Amino acid sequence: MSFNNPKCSLSDFLMQKKQQISYEINNLNNDIIMANTAQDIVNNIQTKYMLEVIQISDSEIDRDIRENTVRKYNPFYHRGSCFDKEYYDVPGFTVKFSHSIIGNIDLLSYHASTYLMWHPDNLNISKNVAVLEYSEALNDNVDNTMNQIMSSYKHDLKNLKDTIKNTNKDINEFNNSLPNYINELVEKKKKQISLFYKFSEKLEIPLKKSPNAPSFQPIKVIKNNKPLNTKVEKETEYYIPDKDYEEILRRIRHIGASFEKTPNTFIKLDEEELRDIIVAQLNVDYEGQVQGEAFRNNGKTDICIEYNNRAAFVTECKFWKGKQVLNSTLKQLLSYTTWHDSKLAIVFFSKTNKDFFKVIETIEDNLKLLPKFKSLTDINKNEIELFLSSDNQGQLLKIRIFVFNLYTKINKEEKI
Repeated sequence: MSFNNPKCSLSDFLMQKKQQISYEINNLNNDIIMANTAQDIVNNIQTKYMLEVIQISDSEIDRDIRENTVRKYNPFYHRGSCFDKEYYDVPGFTVKFSHSIIGNIDLLSYHASTYLMWHPDNLNISKNVAVLEYSEALNDNVDNTMNQIMSSYKHDLKNLKDTIKNTNKDINEFNNSLPNYINELVEKKKKQISLFYKFSEKLEIPLKKSPNAPSFQPIKVIKNNKPLNTKVEKETEYYIPDKDYEEILRRIRHIGASFEKTPNTFIKLDEEELRDIIVAQLNVDYEGQVQGEAFRNNGKTDICIEYNNRAAFVTECKFWKGKQVLNSTLKQLLSYTTWHDSKLAIVFFSKTNKDFFKVIETIEDNLKLLPKFKSLTDINKNEIELFLSSDNQGQLLKIRIFVFNLYTKINKEEKI
């Protein structure tokens, strides 16, 4: 490897590393960004891009001397001479001093921000071993020759250690800058995604339609007319696509908004009756694929859209009666969630709480205390997207939580 090359700047190399980090973060899937805390992403990327400092042993791990021939300059050489050689071989020896060296050794090929004008041709670094070698012709002045070799070796070793020290200084500055640098990029990306969500929600506000006209155009989540394949299909092909998942959520959001406009009409209904209204509305668009009280892994879920027990959208509907309802509903939902279910929802109806936004605050505060909590995002004022880690390695559970305000003055107020 080249060493301390004046044409290769370590600072340029480190800048390229940061550009790679920026590119990687900007190209991360939105779900990955929003499903993990900024600190989790920082830790993950920091571990990937951190550079090891370089360490060299103080004492040699090997010292070797071997007999060989060395080239010696001919002081009587005249340019253009046909008989004299500029150099000739004489009996000699080579001494090698070997030191162990570890870390990002390749970085020594770049010059650090502070560097020595020292470019040795007697240094070889390979396989975690740095070797300094010195060749001399045999002569009678043994002590003087060996003293010169040892002096040169000590000088070169000091220069090597100083070069490593300068390189490590740049490495440490780079490593120390990573947390803040990565965090700024992640937070910027999160903000961009959140803004996109907000614009997306604004864009999805439906146009006014006739009361008798369907609110949305039907969209089939499952296509049954696919020809049989000769190969086993990947399980992921059965998952509900994100666009269909968002479409289902939009329908629930629209249905809940209609509840909130006339709370006196719907406040008289119980959980099952409110659920049945949602199921009936969804079945208009999904051709009877929506089930109420569907059997799942270890129990019954309120709303389920699935195909051959594969692509499942699972929802629970509950009256809000305090944080204990949140915990029990999540526990119930997760208890019968199979490995096929990666997209879930909870619908809360708040009918006895005057301070509706205090309900939202209570829900968010308690979600953050969950053992498997990864992150949450406010989609709307009454809509939260929650990500939980799953027992299945590499899988995240996405749960959309709706809270619809059915409070009216005729209801008796209860504690949040």
